[in-house]
Amino acid sequence: MDNLLYNIDTLSFTVRPLDFSLFIALYEKDLEETFQVARSTRSNAFIELAGVAFEMLPASHKNYRYVLHNESYELRIAREYDEDFDFSYPVYMTIRSAELWVNGYAKAYDKAFKFLSSMFDIVATKISRLDHAIHINRAIDIDISPGIDTVCRTNIRHVWYDKSDITGYQFGKSPILLRIYDKHKELLVSLKTWFSKIWLENGFDVDKPIWNIEFQLRRQFFVDRHIDTVEDALLALPEIHTYLTHKWFRVVVRDKKQKCVSRLKTVDWWQEVQQVFDNCTFRELKEKSKIPDSDHIFQTMQGYLISYAAFTDSQTIDEFILNLTVDIKKMEAKKRTTFSRLALERRSLYE
Repeated sequence: MDNLLYNIDTLSFTVRPLDFSLFIALYEKDLEETFQVARSTRSNAFIELAGVAFEMLPASHKNYRYVLHNESYELRIAREYDEDFDFSYPVYMTIRSAELWVNGYAKAYDKAFKFLSSMFDIVATKISRLDHAIHINRAIDIDISPGIDTVCRTNIRHVWYDKSDITGYQFGKSPILLRIYDKHKELLVSLKTWFSKIWLENGFDVDKPIWNIEFQLRRQFFVDRHIDTVEDALLALPEIHTYLTHKWFRVVVRDKKQKCVSRLKTVDWWQEVQQVFDNCTFRELKEKSKIPDSDHIFQTMQGYLISYAAFTDSQTIDEFILNLTVDIKKMEAKKRTTFSRLALERRSLYE
């Protein structure tokens, strides 16, 4: 029997605050100032919301003026919202892969909900995207031609290659897009080396092939099934999994005598995939997120530091440090705290 592991790989949803006008009144000044800095420098600018550090992007996204991100979240915030006319909720959050895999999707969502609740009361959520991912400790080799190795409710099929090696398969498009691909190959590009710790914690042999079976589900998928909120989607996961792995897609045993492809027997390893909710329990990492590497932090800050030096007319490093110290003192007075205390608070988030 193969080792399998289930989790949500990406979770996106919109949020409706109880009183958006009050929320934006409290935060707009800092948000807008940071946004203008990002635009003027054409680089990300740092901002802190409710004790969590973000980088502000220098560009907006459709209905959302402010786009912020860090290793755990992407947060989009509108500047205005009229509940009588605006269909989209004014806050959009994506919980990223690392946050979901380190904590497990239930704890990761609870943590994100508490963070948002520290800024405003949440009236409702709307599920926007959910990536339903199953990792399996084996290589996968299938013929994507209809009626050969697969029974699927889509004719959209594609094979991905690295030179002559097959690295993955794709079936369908939005609102259901299935990707099956070599996770080891993908990590060479994404550099998500922390996955090895997740796999080891959950009994995988990292020296053997590990493939990802991932259903990307968009908003319309949930609308069609009368699933509206994040909470509803999480409760419906077992039923969603059953539909996806039994009815929407199966890997089957080849049988030239069987003319009705829907009657083809499901292969043993896909039956294990179908039963992942019954047989697998996600084990979160015992060792939580480490403090980000200082070299990585410095790399992300270089452009911002150079812009700061230019705007403060710092001719030497000593002048730069002096100007920076003055502005840090102003920040301490504004926040009624000390730089040392803020650093200790930030460090505590990773312990």
